[in-house]
Amino acid sequence: MAQELLFGSWKISSLAWPRATPTPDRLFFTLFNQPEWRDQPGLNAFVLRAAFPSLSFLYRQDFEEFKHSTLTLAFERLVFVDRQAAKLAPLNAAANKMVAQLGARPSAEVGWWEPVRTAVVDAIEASLPVKREPVIIDHVRRPRITYVSRQKAVQRRLRQADHEALEKALKDLAKRKEVDVAVVIWEQLSAAEQIRVASRTTIFLSLHGNGLSHQLWAPVVPGLSTTVEMLYPGGWARDFELVATMLGRRHYAFWGNELLWGTKMEPGMVMPEGFHLHSTPIKANAVIKLLEDILDHKEVPPHHTHL
Repeated sequence: MAQELLFGSWKISSLAWPRATPTPDRLFFTLFNQPEWRDQPGLNAFVLRAAFPSLSFLYRQDFEEFKHSTLTLAFERLVFVDRQAAKLAPLNAAANKMVAQLGARPSAEVGWWEPVRTAVVDAIEASLPVKREPVIIDHVRRPRITYVSRQKAVQRRLRQADHEALEKALKDLAKRKEVDVAVVIWEQLSAAEQIRVASRTTIFLSLHGNGLSHQLWAPVVPGLSTTVEMLYPGGWARDFELVATMLGRRHYAFWGNELLWGTKMEPGMVMPEGFHLHSTPIKANAVIKLLEDILDHKEVPPHHTHL
């Protein structure tokens, strides 16, 4: 929900009211009652309350009562979100995501998402015990690579040997470069702890999966902020590339040792046999080479989305 409903509706609002995007007062679910929109990890309600503490929620029962009453409701501003209607847009159909068409609309402000991101992160930091901040080098926060491991997930895992080789290579990279490396399993952290880790991440590295939605909470550092996604060879899905691009992050993907970006992947989504299994291969040395080039500000392929 954070990646589509909140992200998309805030993008629309930032286009309509770019100078001072208003925060929502009410969220009206006309088709759902209270339990139906909640996700198992509890992130939907958690993120919305962190972003907009005064937000009130209305549901299908409320809508039915309003509909059958004689009351006239007037809203100063109203944003409609309809997943089925959004799928009719050409780019949305190609990417299988209802926010894809919005990615083609230039933002009036570079930091259009920053008010929501900082509101959520500030709420998290206020609720968690204080932890030591990363080391500061030359007044710039030390970059951090977060490898999101899916080796405990039910679906989609790396080959175990490849995961172990990648983990070792990342630890070696941290010894050679001025960079922090964190290996995390989201399911082992609370929602607040997940967002805190994301908010201190410069480069995300993960097998394709919902955990990459947390790039929403990472600050955008020009020239460094990157999302690196590992895919089963021959398969792709464009949702996390789309969000990264809209945020101003670079996005790269790997098939084993083959680096992919933008026009190297066709529009749409392809999930061959093996895409959801525990056998995705990855070559650690290829990933480390890309990470080193990013950290050293060397020339890397420019990312131009090809949705």
